[in-house]
Amino acid sequence: MFNTIWRNAPRFALFSFFALGTLSAATIDTNTLVFDFTTGTFNGTFSQFDPSLGTLTGLDFGLNDTFSHFTANVSNSGSGPVSMSADFTFGGDVTLPGFFFANWVFNTVPGLSCSGTDSCSASSPQFTVGSGVNPISPSPDLSAYVGLGTVDFALAIDQSITNQTSSPSGGSATLTGLELNGSTFLRYEYTPSTATTPEPSSMVLMGGGLGALLFARRKLRASR
Repeated sequence: MFNTIWRNAPRFALFSFFALGTLSAATIDTNTLVFDFTTGTFNGTFSQFDPSLGTLTGLDFGLNDTFSHFTANVSNSGSGPVSMSADFTFGGDVTLPGFFFANWVFNTVPGLSCSGTDSCSASSPQFTVGSGVNPISPSPDLSAYVGLGTVDFALAIDQSITNQTSSPSGGSATLTGLELNGSTFLRYEYTPSTATTPEPSSMVLMGGGLGALLFARRKLRASR
C-alpha cells in the first residue's frame, strides 16, 4: 500500500496543484415577487447581484407555483350543418433588462372545435400549468444585474386566438377565466470570490514539494 502511494505521489501532488486553481460555481436567488392578476401588467423589482460575492456568469428565471388559467370556447349557429374551430394561447410576457420573452408562462389549446346542426359549442377544461427554473438565453448584458440596487421586472398577460374557421362564417371564439398567479425570482450563477487561484507563496511551496518528491523518487530508483 505504502509503495503504491509512494510511486504515485508525484501524480497526486500534480493533481492537487491544479485542483487548487480550479474555480467552483455557485448560485444565489433574489427576493421573490408574488403576483395575481387578470389584465394588464405586473411590475416589480429584483435585487441585483452583490459583486462582493464573486463574478456573475449566468442568469436563470424562476417561477414557483406559477399558473396561468383560462377556458377556451367556440360556438356557432346557422341553418343546417354548422362548425367552428380555433387555436388558443394564453400566458405571460417577461421583460427584464436586455431580455424579452413572449409567453414564457403559457397554455395552448390547438384546434378546439365543435360541429352540429343549427348550432354547436365546445369549451376546454380550465387549464392550469406550473413552471420551474429556466436559463435566460441568449444571456443579456450581465452588467445591468450587478450592483447593490434593483433590477426592473415586468410580466404582462398575453393572449391570442388564431386559425379561426367557421361554417357558416361568423362563429365565436373566446377566452374566459383569465388569470396569472404565482411567484417569481431570479437565480444568479457566479464564481465565488473566495474560490480563487492559489497565492504565489502557496504555488511556490507546492512546486517545491513536487520537485522534492520527483528528486526523491529518482534517487530511490538510482540506489536500487
